[in-house]
Amino acid sequence: MARLGNALVCVAAATVLAAAVAFVAPVGPRGGSAQTRGVEVSSKALPNGLSESPVTGTEAAAEPSPVASFLKWTAAGLLAGLVMAVSSSAPASAKPLEMFGGVDIDLEDTPAHWTIKASPVLEPCKDNKKFHKKLKDELYKVKKNQQKFAEGSAAYARFNKKIKMIELRETAYGDRLCGKKDGLPRTIATGEWNVRGSAMWPAAIFLYIAGWIGWAGRSYLIRTNDAAKEINIDVPLAVTCMASGFSWPVAAWQEIVNGEMAVPSDQIHNGGPWNQAGPGDSFASMARLGNALVCVAAATVLAAAVAFVAPVGPRGGSAQTRGVEVSSKALPNGLSESPVTGTEAAAEPSPVASFLKWTAAGLLAGLVMAVSSSAPASAKPLEMFGGVDIDLEDTPAHWTIKASPVLEPCKDNKKFHKKLKDELYKVKKNQQKFAEGSAAYARFNKKIKMIELRETAYGDRLCGKKDGLPRTIATGEWNVRGSAMWPAAIFLYIAGWIGWAGRSYLIRTNDAAKEINIDVPLAVTCMASGFSWPVAGSAAYARFNKKIKMIELRETAYGDRLCGKKDGLPRTIATGEWNVRGSAMWPAAIFLYIAGWIGWAGRSYLIRTNDAAKEINIDVPLAVTCMASGFSWPVAAWQEIVNGEMAVPSDQIHNGGPWNQS
Repeated sequence: MARLGNALVCVAAATVLAAAVAFVAPVGPRGGSAQTRGVEVSSKALPNGLSESPVTGTEAAAEPSPVASFLKWTAAGLLAGLVMAVSSSAPASAKPLEMFGGVDIDLEDTPAHWTIKASPVLEPCKDNKKFHKKLKDELYKVKKNQQKFAEGSAAYARFNKKIKMIELRETAYGDRLCGKKDGLPRTIATGEWNVRGSAMWPAAIFLYIAGWIGWAGRSYLIRTNDAAKEINIDVPLAVTCMASGFSWPVAAWQEIVNGEMAVPSDQIHNGGPWNQAGPGDSFASMARLGNALVCVAAATVLAAAVAFVAPVGPRGGSAQTRGVEVSSKALPNGLSESPVTGTEAAAEPSPVASFLKWTAAGLLAGLVMAVSSSAPASAKPLEMFGGVDIDLEDTPAHWTIKASPVLEPCKDNKKFHKKLKDELYKVKKNQQKFAEGSAAYARFNKKIKMIELRETAYGDRLCGKKDGLPRTIATGEWNVRGSAMWPAAIFLYIAGWIGWAGRSYLIRTNDAAKEINIDVPLAVTCMASGFSWPVAGSAAYARFNKKIKMIELRETAYGDRLCGKKDGLPRTIATGEWNVRGSAMWPAAIFLYIAGWIGWAGRSYLIRTNDAAKEINIDVPLAVTCMASGFSWPVAAWQEIVNGEMAVPSDQIHNGGPWNQS
């Protein structure tokens, strides 16, 4: 409850601070009101040839903002609730470590108690009777079922394996921590590394792998710096980035120390082409802030209402009573609980509950006043254009990105050329540090050529007037440099080609066996003919002819399948029979074979290398050999099972990490 109270106080304070902006709207000649600035921005955003509303800034300022009014009342109510909460809450009595029953404890003198091993509700599994009882019961059930089969049979042998696994599990889990009451092993999430079953190792491995993936992708994008190579992957370079990414923590730290992790702030674009930062953005920001604050206020009310619902009586006891009981159970070893009884604790009022009650009441009152007092917005035609009624269909020439007042061609933008000029200056300055004719000097020459080429190539693109950064245009126009329509169209074309080629192959083969054993010449033919997929079958009549043929072919192909008598629908057979059309056994067998092949190849590689370094730096020839030999994995696995080489002896199994040797 105390932590909840602190969190809610912080949220309430932040809400008051943000909502107070509504009371401090700058007026006068310096900035104008928020409404005035909104009108100014809307007039700037008008298409060419359209005039802004004749409404003056004074008239606009006279019209109250519904958002500002709402925030004012909400902030006023919350502020009143906070004042009442502070003034009515009784001061907490100064007792040393009250949750420990008044015992004055110096936490620095008891470091050994603050570990999960000293928990009063956990103990090692090897010392837990209920843990051994559960495994004993499990063993009893397995042995009871084993007696139903003849000794020496395959089923009897399987039960022997289960018995050994249970015994091994009992030994392996001996050093884990189990609950005293239920005897179940625990996963420890306290952040300790030297405890069996700690969640820190899996978490660290997950973060390492996720970072490696991200660092490899980041390195590839930095090295290519080419949008075309994001579509057509440079495989050798990608493999190089993946291989070098294994040491990403060291590389990331070096970049952070050298200041190369993030780009300079002047290279960061803070808005789209239609949303350049300007003095009139404050009204839109105020509206977004208002919506966010309403959500925050509602969440605060909901959470603070918990203080009003404290169950009392003999069934559950009061919240204070239960708090004392829990705190006494959570005491470190050797500390006694407080002699204060539940009745006395319940009689003492909670300052946190009182604070939350008054805060929630004030905020709720503010919300009610805000909703009831805010005037409805007047319905004006196209209010963002100053009240001018515009027929959009009469101005088609203006609705193009080229007529945007915040964009212009990059070749005419001074800031665009200034950025490239500054970049060239830095590169040439760094080039002078190396001898002319050296490899480093030549690399800088390439960078200079790339910058000059970029300046020429981006000349016809549209740049922001304020920042000089080129824009990607997503307005649906095709005749604009930098339009997103061409990449989207190319992506859709390639996706359609792949789908059309696969569809053509399925139609021409009409044989389930050829979906598994691919007819390569026919597949290549379908891929070649698929390039004209948008034109293919363009006539509606031809499409209907194909549909008719498909229905007739389906009728023939499904003739040997089994259908339901009542609904006439073909069935997929999952009874384990192989000689039935539509049997699920073939797809399942193929899946299991491929999964086993992958696992067997990896197992063979690990056994042959037996070197942790080669798990990071893959021995490619050996890996390919293991993959090739893995195709016969069912035979090899059977041989190892017969020879007893599939599993290592139990005395070679390590039951703990290097930090926890018995």
